[in-house]
Amino acid sequence: MSFDADNVRITRAGTSFTVGGDNPWTGAIVSLPRIGERFVEPALDSLAASLEQGVPLERALTAARSAPAERWEMEALYPAPGILVLNDAAEATPATTIAALKTLAELAIDGSRSTAVLGEVDVDDATEWREEHDRIGRIVVRLNISRLIVVGDGARHIHNAAGLEGSWDGESVLVGTPEQAYDLLGEDLRDGDVVLVKSSASAGLGSLGDRLGGADSW
Repeated sequence: MSFDADNVRITRAGTSFTVGGDNPWTGAIVSLPRIGERFVEPALDSLAASLEQGVPLERALTAARSAPAERWEMEALYPAPGILVLNDAAEATPATTIAALKTLAELAIDGSRSTAVLGEVDVDDATEWREEHDRIGRIVVRLNISRLIVVGDGARHIHNAAGLEGSWDGESVLVGTPEQAYDLLGEDLRDGDVVLVKSSASAGLGSLGDRLGGADSW
């Protein structure tokens, strides 16, 4: 048997998909509270395990929806009506950062203002550190993210690369600390805004995401 995901949809309320593949539950709709495609594969694995164990479909769907996720892993926070903060500061590799930025862009496809708050990213090969940070900065622009706030000198090449990517109407700002990022952004959130906070754990932006999202941990 196989389990695939069809019709994946990402909204401010979460992620949904239709079960596909060669299995008895093909066509079932799965709704997940976390936002992002990264949660689809674990949900499929959960469904496959439930089916193998003889668990009824409804219980299997509940188990897939309630699978634990790490704190600060695309954690959706709603500090005020119409404002969404995605706190994704548990870890950051180039691949997970780009995936999170694509999710941010998709959530703002209706014209909402999107803001990426990015810190340093973990890179396996130190010789590719600058190249990977440059690539992320350019992708921010290519995805039409409205604003970019880069936190910390270790992430400065994200800011520099965004500024060098031509014909961007957005704004990139480099600040030294999470406190400065909050001072810049915290009082400027408005209805419709979507904010992504993404960094490696060592960059320490998780508490910034909590504060922006109204779950103040400072």
